[in-house]
Amino acid sequence: MVLASTTEGTACSTSHGDAFPQLAPLTTVRAVTPVALHFEAGQGATKIRGWIYDLDAQSQPSGPIEDFTLLGRSGAFEPRSMVASRTYSVTVNVVWSFVVTQGEETHLFRLRIEP
Repeated sequence: MVLASTTEGTACSTSHGDAFPQLAPLTTVRAVTPVALHFEAGQGATKIRGWIYDLDAQSQPSGPIEDFTLLGRSGAFEPRSMVASRTYSVTVNVVWSFVVTQGEETHLFRLRIEP
């Protein structure tokens, strides 16, 4: 997984940084489908959002094949559209908040499922 962007703000200011890599590391998982994606974010996380893209699709769709939202700092999502012997790109956005600051972090990873 690689960090792709961060946003941090207060009542008076906001800062934003992007660093989208060309290619996120590939993780191969040996499992039967459906798989479960488990997430645990840091302290202060209030929401985890994600988007799944099929990198092996014959024609690339204009958007994700599936998306999800988990409330709180941890949770699991079981994608219905992920199948074995395919590679996926997953974008995960973590929304966080503390007393006087709030922000978001976006992470990217590639996942291949093998039986």
